[in-house]
Amino acid sequence: MSLASTGARRARAWRPASRVIHKIGVAWRRYLRHRRYLHELGELSAMDDMSLRDVGISRLEIRAAIRLGTELRR
Repeated sequence: MSLASTGARRARAWRPASRVIHKIGVAWRRYLRHRRYLHELGELSAMDDMSLRDVGISRLEIRAAIRLGTELRR
């Protein structure tokens, strides 16, 4: 057995593990994005209508503004 074939066999052995690690990373980023969405939704929902108008959105536009990533004035 040559050294090259041993290296190729090791690389194939790591492929399933790297796929699992990739999927865990994707799931973690999705979880963090969802938590950020909930946090922003809570903050904007807690504001009164006058404050929302000051930043340029209405109460009905809160979810759309978060989803679209609208840059709100502070």
